[in-house]
Amino acid sequence: MNGNEENYDNKQFHIKEFYQLQGEVKGIRESMDLQFKNLKEFIHESLESINRATEKALASNDKRLDIMNEFRQSLKDQSGTFITKDEYSGKHELLKEEIKRLELSKAEFDGKASTEQVVAANTRADSAKKIGIWAIAATIGLFLIHLLFDLFNKKSVP
Repeated sequence: MNGNEENYDNKQFHIKEFYQLQGEVKGIRESMDLQFKNLKEFIHESLESINRATEKALASNDKRLDIMNEFRQSLKDQSGTFITKDEYSGKHELLKEEIKRLELSKAEFDGKASTEQVVAANTRADSAKKIGIWAIAATIGLFLIHLLFDLFNKKSVP
């Protein structure tokens, strides 16, 4: 073999090798394009899923906040109907005095006020005091609950 034939054979070998490599590159490119397409679809589906989940969470949160606001408003409306401590104390004292006066008046009317009747009148007055104190405590308790709900809502509502 002479140099030209050998050179020709080498060129033929390199051309075959080039076409073979070109085919492999084409196969790799097609495989990568397919993988890229699949990855792109996966990312798109994942983002859509995240968006749907976010929308559901926001809707649920909005509903929860609406319910909390309604509850807070009902507590506010309810607390507006409560008697104040000062108003209660003033009227309670007047009622206690009136009860004592009526009991003594009745005892005098009956002819005499026995020790038992006076003790009974004082016992009823003490019971009225206890009821009054309980009512004040209940009013203060409800007021504190109202304040706690307001504080909670201020922290949870953006």
